[in-house]
Amino acid sequence: MRLFSNILRSVAVASLLLSATPIASFADSSSTGSDLAPAADKLVPTSDAKVQTAGPQYAPLDPAKYSDDIPVQILGFNDFHGALNVSGNSATIPNAADILAGNAGTKYSNTGTAPRLAAYLDKASSGFAAAHPNAATTNSIRVEAGDLVGASPASSAFLQDEPSVNIANAMGIQIATLGNHEFDEGLGEFNRIATAGNPASATQNNDLIADYNQTGLGADVVIANVTNKEASAEFGAKDAIPFGWKPYTIKEVKNADGTTAKVGFIGILTTDMPNLTLVANYGSFNYLDPADTIAKYSAELQAQGVKAIVVMGHTALGMTKDASGKFVPQEDTVDIMNKLNKQDPDNSVDLYVAGHSHEYANGIIKSANGNETHVVQALNQSKAFDDFVGYIDPKTQDFDNNATANVYPVLNATDDPSLTAADGSYLSASANKVKGIVTDAESRVANTVNRQLVHVADGQTISKAQNSLGESVVGDIVADGQLAQSNKVLAAQGSAKKVDFAMTNIGGVRLDLQTNAAGYITYGAVAAVQPFGNIVDVVEMTGAQIRQVLNQNFKAENRNLQFAGLKYTVDTAEFAKSVVAGGLDTNGKQVTAVKDIYTNAGQKLDENKTYNVAINDFLWGGGDGYSGFKGTQLVESVGVDTDFFSTYFSDMATSGKDFTAPTAGRILDANGAAALSLQIASLQADLDAAKQANADAQSKLAAATVAADKAAKDAQAKLDAAAAVLAATKKADAATLAKVQAQLATANAAVKKANTATKKVTKKAVVLKAVKASHKTTKVTGTATKKATIKLYDAKTGKKLGSAKASKTNGKFTIKLHKKLKKGTKIKLVASNSTAKKTLVKKVA
Repeated sequence: MRLFSNILRSVAVASLLLSATPIASFADSSSTGSDLAPAADKLVPTSDAKVQTAGPQYAPLDPAKYSDDIPVQILGFNDFHGALNVSGNSATIPNAADILAGNAGTKYSNTGTAPRLAAYLDKASSGFAAAHPNAATTNSIRVEAGDLVGASPASSAFLQDEPSVNIANAMGIQIATLGNHEFDEGLGEFNRIATAGNPASATQNNDLIADYNQTGLGADVVIANVTNKEASAEFGAKDAIPFGWKPYTIKEVKNADGTTAKVGFIGILTTDMPNLTLVANYGSFNYLDPADTIAKYSAELQAQGVKAIVVMGHTALGMTKDASGKFVPQEDTVDIMNKLNKQDPDNSVDLYVAGHSHEYANGIIKSANGNETHVVQALNQSKAFDDFVGYIDPKTQDFDNNATANVYPVLNATDDPSLTAADGSYLSASANKVKGIVTDAESRVANTVNRQLVHVADGQTISKAQNSLGESVVGDIVADGQLAQSNKVLAAQGSAKKVDFAMTNIGGVRLDLQTNAAGYITYGAVAAVQPFGNIVDVVEMTGAQIRQVLNQNFKAENRNLQFAGLKYTVDTAEFAKSVVAGGLDTNGKQVTAVKDIYTNAGQKLDENKTYNVAINDFLWGGGDGYSGFKGTQLVESVGVDTDFFSTYFSDMATSGKDFTAPTAGRILDANGAAALSLQIASLQADLDAAKQANADAQSKLAAATVAADKAAKDAQAKLDAAAAVLAATKKADAATLAKVQAQLATANAAVKKANTATKKVTKKAVVLKAVKASHKTTKVTGTATKKATIKLYDAKTGKKLGSAKASKTNGKFTIKLHKKLKKGTKIKLVASNSTAKKTLVKKVA
């Protein structure tokens, strides 16, 4: 884009209010956010600019200056996640004045649903067309920036997200790129639904989708930085883009007078895939550096005369306050563009439609030579959409620096009734088509989705929201369910093993836990919270490993573990530090915010003890950056998370219990009163345990004393009997007398043995001598007490080097080594038997 004056122009959808006063001081962005509101009596714009009520202001501020240019509109959204009819979600979006002041913006309630998103897209297109009568209708282009499918509510997920693909077609989406959730069931399954392929018999929910009328994805799939590691019949040639998808596509735009230009669209995926899905899903592909890839294909497009370039990147983008207090863009997308601008200042990327982090974002990134790139992200689940309008100079074939970009909320029918007629139908034909797809999908899954599992005591929906320390009540419930069901499975198998704790990632807890009108949790609500169908694995972890993964909670992505069976306290000063991925602080050191960890029994976690922990297979592979789970020993795979969650509730209903949600309190401020109470309770538990151990020891001692007394009495009785026999047979012959005396000796021995049972046994010294150790051989020899065990250690490091057993005939032994020892090395030998041991330290000769 060519640099232009610092003029802010805000674009609004028809019938919505617009604040359009230029803000001369806003130098870093020509448009940020949205000033739209549903109606004058519903919301007062936060800026003091004059409210425009005449409709959308899509015409340039200086029509004469841009009369020969070609107007282009890019409408987009990201992270749809199968949200066919999800509402109840709020969307907080700042307007231009909020951006400058660093204010969060206006919170819009109950945003979203696919039909209303479709209606807004049509309304925005109509507003653009009305303002630019000379522009071809094809100049309004619709794009989707990844995660169209995956992590979806039941109405889409139970139909393998085929309704979401049909909806994208009904909305007129022309270009799409991959998100990480397109890999959720393997990229082959996404390609199947994108090409309207028949499901395999093993495909999930096959019975529901067998007769579903799928249309396939009509949009061009562009993905530039994903290539095949190896050649395969499924994905294609080595180093090629899978399934023959292209790195970019080109769309022609034109005016009524025949003036044309071309716009290139490049697709990019986050390279964080190993932290986002299973290795079976991501492992077949290379993930190339985004900036390098954009530079490569931007140059290729420019060589073809395409100077207007849009990137659709499934890479994180958010907003943060700069030194002046103004909101500016941040996260991966900014890093990518900064790197691109550094290595290729003339890259000609004009717009970057981002996704993945589910945030509002809208700003401009400038290169050293003044080129501007608008960067936008429109939240997720149909809560908002992007609306970019720019003007291409036919001479340069590039956008002028006079573009505007807005992110608008998808308002509910109460806040904006203008999208529907009196009968409730939409004024947009495509919105009505989308509504039909939604209705059909919901009816197909209704029997499964509406199955009631358990009644909630207060009948209310349970929020997924995390508190200031990262704990989510819904996350707690998911972990509770996995702990209970894992132990149920093991018990049913007759296993003596017990699962101590359960942990799950907040990224796998997708939505609030909804209740229906009767106050019940349904199977559909459960599937919406846990849609992935991950395997639940029981693994062995030491207390130290558990501490490691809990500390890995505290990182920039804020992907907090939710857990059951334990509680822990955190040092809030450490918690507040700026941290980066992997739980490292800005100096590269592990953040150690976790202080004390307690079991539900109130006892402190033993760092050296091994515990059984239930986790999903995504975490076991180190997903979400939790490297502490990788390499842990698998005990058993016990089930599927979605099934565990539903069975957890149905078991409660079977027992006749209502469900009462737990209260958050598993992560505590180490300096707070609750943490102090937990510490006191733990100390009391330790004291009680010590008292019980003492009582048990006293009981065992008393029992041993009684047994020793009985043995002594029995032996005395035998002695008395022998003496009586001796007295009766004094006159017997010598042979008989000898036998009686032998019996008497035996009895005496028994008495001695009984009387000394509780005395210490005199330890017989162990012999260890004649040890020979030479640097020239790989053995150490010597003589020890017969049958003694001899262990050899490095005297300096304590490392065990070998062991042997002394001969039972002559006590000689030989310890074989893996390699020769260095001359002068100090070695330590320890000879021991059941009664004593002896240590000898010497140098290798």
